Amino acid sequence: TVVRSVRSTEKGDTLTSLFKNPNIHYEIVKDLINSKDDFDKALQKHPDIEAVLHTASPVFPSDLKDVEKDMILPAIHGTRNVLLSIKENGKNVKKFVYTSSLAAVRSEQSYSSDEVVTEDSWNKITLDEAKSDEGLAYEASKTHLEKEVWDFFKDNNVDFKFTIINHVYIFVPQLFDHYVND
Repeated sequence: TVVRSVRSTEKGDTLTSLFKNPNIHYEIVKDLINSKDDFDKALQKHPDIEAVLHTASPVFPSDLKDVEKDMILPAIHGTRNVLLSIKENGKNVKKFVYTSSLAAVRSEQSYSSDEVVTEDSWNKITLDEAKSDEGLAYEASKTHLEKEVWDFFKDNNVDFKFTIINHVYIFVPQLFDHYVND
């Protein structure tokens, strides 16, 4: 069984109709900043969940007005909330996987072709610097969000493990034509 979180019933129903699989379900999490109760309810409703894959973060929302409120804070708080919910309600969760980005470990603006990126590398972008630009906001959200994950596991004694994937790009065929824009 797969349980997805979506922002609306419309989005959940659309994905359900595209996948046509009775073993794929969804739970609505409308507001990432205030999402703890929604994640709690989802884990309580589906106590058999063994793995949580965090694969999405706000990226240039169409109604973007304020990069801090619309991109950075939802990313950080949403992740903190799902981790706290797993800690408190994910009795069977064994693994948390967070899809981060190369943006968390280096900046597009200051990258050098001879730079070596290691597990000790971090993008040095501050939250204040990020407020001025959408691209910088994305870098900051990924950087500070990943730090949030590392800090959570350092500060909390939990029974589940975590993996962070810092990809550069992901190239795969589009699964559904429904999401292809001309």
